[in-house]
Amino acid sequence: MPQDILHGLEVVRETQPFLFLFSDLRVIDDMYDKFRRYQKSSLNKNKYGESRYNQELMISHITNDVLYDPKININKTVTNIFKQIFSSNSENMILKLFDIISDSDYFCKHTSQPPQQVFYNLYNTIGLIELKGYIMTQFSYMALRLDERGNYTEASQFARKQFEKRANDTVSTLHGVMDFIQGKLWRCDPKVHVKGNTYEELTGLLQGYIENEVDLNKAGTCKESCWAYSKAENHGCYDWESEHCRKRKPCFGKIWSCRFVESHMKTCNSVSGSDGLFIAHIAYVLCDQQGPHSDRYFNLRPVMADVANNRVVTGLRIVKNNRLIHLQIQEGKLLPYGYIDNNTIRWVPVDDYKITDKGVQNGEDFHTMSYEHRTMLLDDLKPIEANHIITGVKFDFIDNHLRFEINARAFDFKYGTLSNDSYYIHGVLPRQHLNIDDPDIPTESPKSIPNWEQNLYIEFTHTSFDKDAAQTTIPFFDTQPVASYPAVPLKGAGIYYKGFKGYGGFVAPKITTYDFSKHLKTEFPKSQIREDSEEAFDPLIN
Repeated sequence: MPQDILHGLEVVRETQPFLFLFSDLRVIDDMYDKFRRYQKSSLNKNKYGESRYNQELMISHITNDVLYDPKININKTVTNIFKQIFSSNSENMILKLFDIISDSDYFCKHTSQPPQQVFYNLYNTIGLIELKGYIMTQFSYMALRLDERGNYTEASQFARKQFEKRANDTVSTLHGVMDFIQGKLWRCDPKVHVKGNTYEELTGLLQGYIENEVDLNKAGTCKESCWAYSKAENHGCYDWESEHCRKRKPCFGKIWSCRFVESHMKTCNSVSGSDGLFIAHIAYVLCDQQGPHSDRYFNLRPVMADVANNRVVTGLRIVKNNRLIHLQIQEGKLLPYGYIDNNTIRWVPVDDYKITDKGVQNGEDFHTMSYEHRTMLLDDLKPIEANHIITGVKFDFIDNHLRFEINARAFDFKYGTLSNDSYYIHGVLPRQHLNIDDPDIPTESPKSIPNWEQNLYIEFTHTSFDKDAAQTTIPFFDTQPVASYPAVPLKGAGIYYKGFKGYGGFVAPKITTYDFSKHLKTEFPKSQIREDSEEAFDPLIN
């Protein structure tokens, strides 16, 4: 089956009516293929020496199949297709697709098409099949008229009215459906979490740390009150000769959030090379220490599609490279009518720099998370203008918040060209804190539930003292790629949180595909009776 017919129908293929629909689609497509072969042979008959008789025989067979074959004539086949898709009974394909899309696991099973795109791809298939059938029908009537087998003007006009009615009905129905459903695409949790493949994490941002109170102040005293150590630092080890002091892994950064624990609790020193900090007794604090074992950095450099070569953003994911969290885009060349050249689709490599490279600056090239600077805004961003699409993304750190931004610009739908002018969009509304209470390690969680609330922010923090001894920085990052297939321009993109109560959850990207519904309209040229010359077609065999 040609790719242009079934392209993008992966979800449609799972419906029961598709088994019958496929048969009818193939009938018309095979017939059209035969019709195209006739056209090519007719143009080259002198060059290749094909006999006139064979050409006349072929066109006679085509005309008979298109108009008169009792099983596969165009009118009957197209009518069957429309009944299967739009019939009023419960077995029609539209309702079956709604059943699939309404399934709570839809995005876990079909990660490449948002619901709106499913129906747009179906519209393209219906429109293409109907157009092929109409072309062959009108060709057949013209051929019969030229062979003086009748006038066929009324039959031709009736076929045109049927074509226009079906086209209008298709647009009306699918436009209504596409207005009702979303174009948002995101990813469910994978079946198995794999670090570096399906998720990444910050490390050592705020880590639970057991410390002697006497080591939290210069005087080496015991105040027996944690309020004095809400923000502190380590001042050495009280008993340098003890086994505890010789083996412990000290905190050389800032110390926060003191809480007293049992003075005789038993602890274990962390294994060499481990990220854990289990050392002594008395006070339980949080260690905020930068260093080679703490990955807490975010790339702030803009991530742009190659707009000079008419590329646009078609997908988004989060990656970790050289200890930095990056936004990575998928890009493709924009074509007329919103199509993307599949041969140009690629994931754009992230900037391969290190925070220690010469000329790289904190606050300009990257942001460093800390106890005081660990807030991220959660936003779903879209241009207001309907004909504006995304050509880039970035993180920015403004007003003590790490925020997500999109770069957008206008494009010409008919010609597929981009404007030279672009601008950035970011969230501006007041925020509410999204609390993550008593969290355990995210990868131990049941299936995450997306939080689609607007105007939220989160703070990167630590896991529960009771469940994980505050050893892990949460939330994690879902690094699965989010991109539609077939690739289309993006109308929106965002960062959201998903998780399960009692677990740390994930920060993840989402995209919104371009809304093609406003382009679903029918425009027909004014009907005119054609006057074809007898030289336009060879006479048929009687």
